[in-house]
Amino acid sequence: MYEFLEETKLEQKWLYVYQAHGVAAVILRWIEDGFQESPLYMAEQIIALMITGTDIFYVKE
Repeated sequence: MYEFLEETKLEQKWLYVYQAHGVAAVILRWIEDGFQESPLYMAEQIIALMITGTDIFYVKE
């Protein structure tokens, strides 16, 4: 379960869906690349992706 640090309009269920698809995409790419990285490395990368956030988001025009 996630705790949002500030008020947000985001429903947690959409965050879970978004992250699940992202994790699946990372695993698929790892498979397509022939498992070049170790399972431990990939597990660490996925955990890092799950807990990484950003304070600023820029939209380029």
